[in-house]
Amino acid sequence: MCHNSLSYKLRRLEPIVLQCDSLISLSASGSWLEKAGPRRTASVAAVFWGGGLALSALAVQSGTFPLLLFGFGVCGGIGLGLGEGINECRDWSAREL
Repeated sequence: MCHNSLSYKLRRLEPIVLQCDSLISLSASGSWLEKAGPRRTASVAAVFWGGGLALSALAVQSGTFPLLLFGFGVCGGIGLGLGEGINECRDWSAREL
């Protein structure tokens, strides 16, 4: 079992989930998705999501809560939000083909 200085209480994790959820809806509602197309959107979403997970792992390992907020809450939320917009991009690619 890994012990570090982060104390994971429910009240402390609420801001992460709130940030992630708000950035999902914010990034999924942008018009950049329609302009960029599905391939670019999926690539950027994968980079943000993967980067967010890597930062979150680093934050848990080092015990820094602000890095966890930024990694999962911001980067991961943007990645998830852009990934949710892929359905819109599928409709766009069907019209363009």
